[in-house]
Formats: sequence, C-alpha cells, structure tokens
Amino acid sequence: MDNNDILITTLSENKKIYGYLAITKNTAEQAQKNHNMNIISSAIFCRALTATVLLGGNLKNSKDILTLRWNCTGPVKSILIETTGEGNVKGYIGNNNLQLIEDSIFDNTIKAEPYIGFGELNVTRNSIDGKQPYSSVTVIETGEIAEDISLYLEQSLQIQSAIKIGLSINKDNQIEASGGLLLIAMPDATEEDVKKIHSSFENIHSFTEILNSNIEETEIIKKFLSDLKLEIISTKNIQFKCTCDENKIKGFLKTLKKEEFTEYITEEGKIDAECQYCGRKYSFSPQDLEN
Repeated sequence: MDNNDILITTLSENKKIYGYLAITKNTAEQAQKNHNMNIISSAIFCRALTATVLLGGNLKNSKDILTLRWNCTGPVKSILIETTGEGNVKGYIGNNNLQLIEDSIFDNTIKAEPYIGFGELNVTRNSIDGKQPYSSVTVIETGEIAEDISLYLEQSLQIQSAIKIGLSINKDNQIEASGGLLLIAMPDATEEDVKKIHSSFENIHSFTEILNSNIEETEIIKKFLSDLKLEIISTKNIQFKCTCDENKIKGFLKTLKKEEFTEYITEEGKIDAECQYCGRKYSFSPQDLEN
C-alpha cells in the first residue's frame, strides 16, 4: 500500500454506482498530533474525518469545500471537519481528552454513540462556480459515524448508499490504519443495483482488518467489489492542511473586544493564539498587532 493518503473514485460499468475508497492514515495522524488527542478522542474524530473525505469525493472543483459539523449532546460536544476538492482536510473535536465510558468498547472497538449521543449533523457545500452554498441539517439518530452518514444521504438527498469506516489505534495511541469505503447508487439505479451494493458489503466482515493487511488499494476494489465491475476514474492525494497564516490570525485578534482580547495575553506580555482548525500556535508582540 502506498504511503500517501489517497481518495479513489470509481464508477460501475453500467454507470449506476459510484464508489469512493479513502486511505486516511497520515491525515488522521497529523490531526491527532496537532490537536493532542487521546485515544478515545482520536477514535471518534478520525472516523468523522474519513467520512468527510468520502463525502467530498464528488466535489467538482479544487477550491470547492465540504464541511461537516456534528453538534452533540454527548461529551464530544462538537466535531467540525472541512475538506476541499483538492484533497486538503482540516478540523477539530470539541473535547480532545475524552474519558472512557463504561461499556463503550465492543468487539475491541470504541463505539462512538456513548460519546456523541444525539444532536444535529450539518452538511454544507460551498462551490466556486457561483452557486449558492447548499446546507442540510439532519438529526443524529444513532451516534455512530458511518450509520448517520448513510442516514443523511438517504433522508436529505434520497440516495441509497453503503459505507464502511476502518480504524486501528494501538494501546500507545498510534494510528496503524485509517480509511473508508462508500458506495452510492445513482438516481436511475435499479433495485438490483442497490442489492449488489449491499451484497458486496456482506463480503466485508471487517474493513479495519483489510486495511491492516496492507493490501493495495486497487486490490481492495478487485477482491471485494468485483461483482460491481467498478472502474477507477480518478485519484487524488489527501492531506491535513490548513489555510491559516499570521495575517489571518492577526485579523481575528483585531476584531476582539477588549475583555475577549485579554484572554490571549500571556504573563510575559505576548499575545498567544491557536488556530482552532489545525492547532497551529501563533505568538505575537503588541507591536506586531499595531502594524
């Protein structure tokens, strides 16, 4: 398997089924490191990251943006992840130090539901071609990332789909594998096409085990999805990358009211700020903000 994170877009021979295969290990690792997430927070956030990358597979232009925001009743509080058509991903979790909840581990996997709870999933698409941003809000029904993404597609877009997300984190909080697979039935797909999607997924007991086996991405498609006769139509690299810079952070600080601004002043008189999206830290002198 290639060391680069990648998103592969496929289309069935009969043009009725789209498929997206994402490998997100490096991107997940960078997000985990930047935000100093513990193992529980990593398990929740990295699945949401992969889901966002998969949904962003149909962004047409490199500068188009897809944003997913989970507003949760559980201790996660919120998750926000943004991906571009170019493959740049950034985001954060509202609680990067989640504490283990009893009975939240099943079959050696950390369940998301106890930490997410219920709430809303907001999906927004911004396009550079002049179209109005599209936004949709659905109820978080299960608290499990993959299941709620599938429900969003069905309820908001009337799209039949199947999604699997794999993630392996060892006891030392090191991400060993991360990725996902999303199959979508086109509007003119037949019932037989939809059945093929779900029957193909029945052959995949554990997507995490597949990722851990280091099988090549193309072999995943050939070996487990052969009945769908998928052809690769595009690939792109995925990376954790933010657009923040000193000028943007300065601009943000200058908009703050006095009582808000004082929260950023250190004992040494410096002004320290951190990008919420990527965790990058900035430090300025008072003179820096006068310019």
